[in-house]
Parts: sequence; structure tokens; C-alpha cells
Amino acid sequence: MSDSIKINNSDEQRKLVFLECETMQSEGVVEISSRTVAARPGINWGKSTISKFVTEWHTLKDAKLIEVLEQTRMSPHFVTALNTEIDNRMVEQATVLKATIERQRTELRNLTEDLA
Repeated sequence: MSDSIKINNSDEQRKLVFLECETMQSEGVVEISSRTVAARPGINWGKSTISKFVTEWHTLKDAKLIEVLEQTRMSPHFVTALNTEIDNRMVEQATVLKATIERQRTELRNLTEDLA
């Protein structure tokens, strides 16, 4: 994001941190920690603020994998590959949405400036 919006709502922070974790995972980032997430553009909070969200993301990700393995009785490698493919497609969609929001934000800013 070129100009970040300050968000103090915990649920919105959680969503953005989860999205950033998913994006990092799809980019092949090995270490996804509160430090690495806090260093990303568009994240306006310190690592202590987002630490609980990053930990929750890791916990949910591991729990989801275990649940799928138990339900499907598929090979762990297949389930991991399938989850990675799903995560990558979700991140692609999220990236498109982020770009659309940024474009609309720019258009709105331009319209507001024209009115002033």
C-alpha cells in the first residue's frame, strides 16, 4: 500500500496479519514471525502488537492440516501440496482485491481533490 490506513480494530488487524502471513507463505518465505510480518509494507503495528495474531495463524494452520489428514486419510505430502495450492490461489485473489481497493482509494482521493 502506498499510503497506509491506521486500523485499531483488533478483528481488522487480525485479518490483515493473516492475509500478510498467507502472502508471505505463497512467496516462499520460510520464517513467518511477528518480526518479519511487522517489517512488511502496509503493516503499521509493532511486533508485540501482532505477535498474538501470527501465533494464532500458525496454530490454525497446523490444526487445519491435522484435521484434513484425519478426515481424508490422504498422504501428508498430498494434503500439504493441496493446501499450498489452495493458499496460493486465495492469496492471488486477495492480491487482486488489494489492488482494486488501492485503485479505488486513489480514484476517491482524486475526486475529493477535484471537489476542493
